[in-house]
Amino acid sequence: MTGRHNAMQEVQLETSINYVVGVSWPRSGHHLLTRILQKYIGERFVYCPHYSKERGMGHYNMANCCDNELCASQGEVHYCKNHDFKFNIPKVAGARYLVQYRAFLPAVVSDFELYVRAGGADTPEHFKCFSMTKAYNYKRFVRKWVEPEDEGIQKLMVPYENLTKNTEEMLVQALTFFGLGEDIDRQRLRDIIANIAKKTVMDKEIVTSHQFGVRDTRKIEDFRFYTPGWFQELERIVNSDLPPEELLIEEFKLVDFNGRMLAPKRVAPMSVGEKTGIEVEIINATDRAWRNNPVLPIKLSYHWVTAFGKPVIFDGLRTDLPKEGIFPGQTSPARMSVEAPPQAGTYTLVLTLVQESVSWFENEGFKPAVLKVKVRNDQRPPRDRNE
Repeated sequence: MTGRHNAMQEVQLETSINYVVGVSWPRSGHHLLTRILQKYIGERFVYCPHYSKERGMGHYNMANCCDNELCASQGEVHYCKNHDFKFNIPKVAGARYLVQYRAFLPAVVSDFELYVRAGGADTPEHFKCFSMTKAYNYKRFVRKWVEPEDEGIQKLMVPYENLTKNTEEMLVQALTFFGLGEDIDRQRLRDIIANIAKKTVMDKEIVTSHQFGVRDTRKIEDFRFYTPGWFQELERIVNSDLPPEELLIEEFKLVDFNGRMLAPKRVAPMSVGEKTGIEVEIINATDRAWRNNPVLPIKLSYHWVTAFGKPVIFDGLRTDLPKEGIFPGQTSPARMSVEAPPQAGTYTLVLTLVQESVSWFENEGFKPAVLKVKVRNDQRPPRDRNE
């Protein structure tokens, strides 16, 4: 097709383009919408991807990116990408926000494929951890950007489901939001929509299907780690009326602490105040992962106890769990930091775990490692054996 309705022809418009803040939940069609806008408007449409230093759309040098949540180059840049991961994008009176979101389950499946492509572990256990964390953040995103009326700002909502089913109408609304709503060439817009390429993550690569058009083809039941029970649990979380903070506490508070700590039978004598590292193994004998989390963190720690059973140091130094957490049935190695008491003597060293604000694991059935350690007064400044 040639002439007025050529899908590759760029529109030359004299109307100025409004600056719009793009706020999108990951995998909600942000790049799809952006590519259609760019093809319709042409090089005048300047886009900043914000998160990467790839070339933006239009004549924009990414070396000039300000890395701000609200672009400092308004006027030069018309549209920017932001997922509001830190939930710190301000809502400025009079500003325009184009908000994209999607049903949680297909979004998290698609997002996990990108996580794997970036080097993340591709296992059912890692998908569970990944999807659980995303579920709580999704609730926060919806509460901030989707549910409120937000009087004082201009907001266009573009659900992924509407974008894929009613693409032309959603694009008309978007073009109007950018200030380009007059004399929209609908036939040309339809041609662009019908011939837009599809980009899919497949086998850790992004595969492009040319002239694919706009359609939603993902079926979550085809996902390799799909289980009805787990996906129902994720839906329960995102649909719960409880605030995300309360749900986080409910989720991360352990009820089963069964397991044990393994350590060498002997530890070399230590000097008073000396710091060292002890190699241990942690066995999770529960049916639930012990994960790193900022709400109710789980740490490796210890107690120093005298021969008479009196605690000398009860709250020992804290050591983080292994990065990936400890999954059910897993035995995980770790090196925990230990500091000797300030007085010489023969002590019992109890190596254990603690969930902050909840409980010490040994009080709930966990079997700690128990060692006899001599602490000497060497009349020397305390040293750090880890250095």
